[in-house]
Amino acid sequence: MQSILDGQPPREQLGAVRRWLISPNAKYADLASATVDYTKQLHWFHEEYRDAWFNEPGMWAIESSEYCVLTLTGDPYSRESIESFATISVACAVNSFRKSAEHDIRGALKIVVDAIARQLSEID
Repeated sequence: MQSILDGQPPREQLGAVRRWLISPNAKYADLASATVDYTKQLHWFHEEYRDAWFNEPGMWAIESSEYCVLTLTGDPYSRESIESFATISVACAVNSFRKSAEHDIRGALKIVVDAIARQLSEID
């Protein structure tokens, strides 16, 4: 569980991505990359920790913000595409608004889609 806390908090990671979106350049991409712990050992896909993801507050939000950064920077240790990272980021964000894997997804999905739409309208 400690490994999930080695990166920067979601607010810092998302702020770094926002700075890059406003002014896309190598400096801001590097600053965003520095917010991620590339050695982290606990991830959303580890089935043995499934219960912890919904029982520990903030775990889905932490994973979502990290994958948001990876959507921008990529991961030098993974062959995943940025599209995969973006999809995982959104899925984790949706899960952050659910109480369990069985909890209704529609309300959580609406919260995330509305937030994305608001952010994109501010950038335009």
